[in-house]
Amino acid sequence: MRDIAKDAGYTPTKVITSTKVMNNIRKNKGVQTAIYGTNGVGTFLANPQIDALMLAMFGFTIEVNDERYSYETAAGVITPKRYIEDNKFVMLSTLANGTMGSGLWGITPEESKIGPWSAMSAKQFVTITQWETPDPVATWTKASGLFIPAMPNAKGIVIGTITMA
Repeated sequence: MRDIAKDAGYTPTKVITSTKVMNNIRKNKGVQTAIYGTNGVGTFLANPQIDALMLAMFGFTIEVNDERYSYETAAGVITPKRYIEDNKFVMLSTLANGTMGSGLWGITPEESKIGPWSAMSAKQFVTITQWETPDPVATWTKASGLFIPAMPNAKGIVIGTITMA
């Protein structure tokens, strides 16, 4: 995986994976031996020890992400899903500031209606609009923003599927 990123001109500096994959790395006899020597097989490995080994040998650290989100299916069932599947090993080539990129703020329809671009609107990012209805009496407030993620090094991402026995 590292060679795929290197062949594309990127150097992986971070890995994101699941606790399941990290536990298999932790149980790996080769990793245990590399950290503790031949007498260390079967010894528990903490994340900082694994990070130090991976950083020294391959130049990256490992981050565990088990976060989930929910979505509603066509049948109306709320279903949880993982951001990073539990069998994935995502290798990233980060920028100098440690991020994968940034983003571009766009002009919302509300901002277009306000008037021409100005130095003030260049710093606005989120447009707040308010209106009132006479019956029933109500004041409505809406905040809108348009943000597009931009990843300048998309070829520096390599996603592997880990098969475990």
